[in-house]
Amino acid sequence: MVFVPIGGAFRDPWLPMWIASGGMLLSLCLAALLLPETSPSISEDEGGDSSADNAEALVRRDAVKGGILVRAREKMANVAALGGWVLRHPRLVLVLSSFFLFQFGEGPSGTLLLQYAAKRLGWSLGETSFLISLGAGTHLFVLTVLIPMLSTFFIRRLSLHDAAKDKRLAQISGVFLVVGMVGVFFAASWFLFAAGWVVASLGLAFLIPTRSLVTGFVDQKHLGVLYTVLSVLSYGGTMMGGPIFAAAFAWGMQLGDFWMGMPFLIAAACFALCFVAVSVFRTGPEGRGLEGVGDDETERLL
Repeated sequence: MVFVPIGGAFRDPWLPMWIASGGMLLSLCLAALLLPETSPSISEDEGGDSSADNAEALVRRDAVKGGILVRAREKMANVAALGGWVLRHPRLVLVLSSFFLFQFGEGPSGTLLLQYAAKRLGWSLGETSFLISLGAGTHLFVLTVLIPMLSTFFIRRLSLHDAAKDKRLAQISGVFLVVGMVGVFFAASWFLFAAGWVVASLGLAFLIPTRSLVTGFVDQKHLGVLYTVLSVLSYGGTMMGGPIFAAAFAWGMQLGDFWMGMPFLIAAACFALCFVAVSVFRTGPEGRGLEGVGDDETERLL
């Protein structure tokens, strides 16, 4: 298959993907090495290793003296601490990955949606532009009416704590996203197409409860680093989604009319993974997740 974007700049459909992937990995490495608070703190209730803390303190003290070698040792210690934190908090890291998957899955929601609707329904691009307004109006309804209403219901009627409430909202959003994108893929009429897009738009607020869920399990002094990591993951998903979905759209048109909406089927799979990532994150009776408790209590709950 040969896919030639505008201007014939790329004749290999996977070259943009590799460039975007390399940019994302470079951004992650720079964030891990250059941010001053990259390694999450180990609180007292997490049962941190005192010897590791002392070693890190010595490295930081030596770094004051300057020198490329000492600074390199400090950065390597930060990366090692970050790797240890990832191994101790796999479910929380899995939730963080949903930010990348969500932004990646949103790839077909822009101009690709209009192009697909024009080819599937035989409309002009001007006629398909109402889908953008339809999705924006639905998203506004979710932010101003649906989320506050469901939050009140979960807290007052079901007596859920904040973390459990955020998890339920994220799960509901994930279901809307999957069902809506699958509906857009199979839609054979303008009514089914618009209905599928409305359902998908009901879940576009997925990141709001997910961000609140993650924030509740991170020390307040590390929120700046957390938001930076989330931004890197989000922009990385956007960078990779564009060229990959463009290639998938071209490939689907070559396979036939049925597979023309392949980008939306791929997006549905990404959103399904987001749903799974949020679902496996277990919250305790007081709103704490397994990632936010001590090692002994974690082993007991598992």
